[in-house]
Amino acid sequence: MRIASNTAYRRLTNTLQGNYERLFRAQDQLSTGLRVAKPSDDPASAARIIQLRQRLSRNEASSQAADRGGDVLNAGAARLGDAASLLSEARALIVQAQNGTLSAEDREVIGTQLFSLRDQLLSLGNSEQGGRYLFSGSATAEEAFQEVKLGDSVRALYVGDDLTQQFDLGSGVQLGINVPGDVAFGGAKPTGASLSGTTGLQFGATASQGQTYEELLIDQTGTALDPALTAAGVASVPGQDTLLGSDTLTIDPVAGTIALGSGDPVLMPDPTSPEAQNFTVTNADGAQVRLDLSGYAGAGVSAAVTGSAELSISGGTPVAIDFTETDLRLENGTTGSVVHVDTTQLTQAGTELVVFEGNTNVIDLLQATAEALVSQDEIGAPALLDRLAVLSDEVERGRNGLLSAQATLGGRAKRVEDIDRDLQGVRVRVIEMLSEEQDADLAEVALELQQTQFALQSTQAAAGRVLPRSLLDFLR
Repeated sequence: MRIASNTAYRRLTNTLQGNYERLFRAQDQLSTGLRVAKPSDDPASAARIIQLRQRLSRNEASSQAADRGGDVLNAGAARLGDAASLLSEARALIVQAQNGTLSAEDREVIGTQLFSLRDQLLSLGNSEQGGRYLFSGSATAEEAFQEVKLGDSVRALYVGDDLTQQFDLGSGVQLGINVPGDVAFGGAKPTGASLSGTTGLQFGATASQGQTYEELLIDQTGTALDPALTAAGVASVPGQDTLLGSDTLTIDPVAGTIALGSGDPVLMPDPTSPEAQNFTVTNADGAQVRLDLSGYAGAGVSAAVTGSAELSISGGTPVAIDFTETDLRLENGTTGSVVHVDTTQLTQAGTELVVFEGNTNVIDLLQATAEALVSQDEIGAPALLDRLAVLSDEVERGRNGLLSAQATLGGRAKRVEDIDRDLQGVRVRVIEMLSEEQDADLAEVALELQQTQFALQSTQAAAGRVLPRSLLDFLR
């Protein structure tokens, strides 16, 4: 069979062109370190790379939010600790003033010292962090307390609101990052109650009442998987889940993803990898389930995952939750607080802060004590001592309230720290997955480059023996 010259030329051109393309691709991978630099290099990997980069971007935004929220929480906790220390000093002075051997001049000196402590306490109540006031509720652009003249006296009135500023940590997770000033610096006359609102727990139909903070601890006690999931080789990893109630777990073997409820689908790990033995999926509310996917057989499945739970108030006896109670009564026998809650909307485990709002503030307590000591001649010694006894107890109550608020913020700061640590762990895993998808194996690419160069040289040498020299000169 006779082969036309143009056919031979075309085949030679195609062979050389293919070698050149492989050579250039290998050179690009060596210079950039990337196996997939553009979608045409590997469309399937390029799509996964886009998903991983989007996930990495969301992770970074959540981590930055956690840092900012942690700064606010830590700053608030530090200011409340300083305020509690001031009240300890003030109470010691008040106890000293109750000594019957002191002269009027001695008590007046103590009154002057209390005026100074009162001013320092007011300054702490109006503390700022990043240009925003820490204890003004959600009205962070305004001072929490404003001085007003009432006759011959001065009062510090709370002018913020009674809301808790919510901070978005991403993936639907929100956290209260402050305690309103009327609660942190007072709260002896409750006018209502509020929840931090991080778990889906709601107040019941019956009004709640109390004179101090309460923490409602919702513990996840176990995760049950639908038999369809266990048949597919999916198992639960006990001890760290936060999902409460029922949600749907969906595995798409075609896309290679797994999703909990309406949460973002995530790439399934290789069943043989260590990650598969403890893999976390999260729903849109931020509730998590840890799964063992090492036995997953590859089938598509969509079935229920159910988390059971129990609820306790401030370390009290836990009560099992069946998620149907609309007015569950919880009582703290130590504080006398009674809280009625609706558990039908619970979505995840965690701690809910119950705040009972009131009108008292410790700034005015010190003002009243100092005024009483300075104007003791008008009050009389017996009345003064009685008043000091009452004010001393109120100051101690206020100090305990500040310490309670400080502990609350510290606990939230610890939670933010834990979330940030988890985010960093996820970030490392996503970066590893991204590297596996887009980074080139430099040793393999170098070998391919060497082989391609040899193939190209061999093709050119063979062509030089078969085709006219002028053609090769033209091709080169």
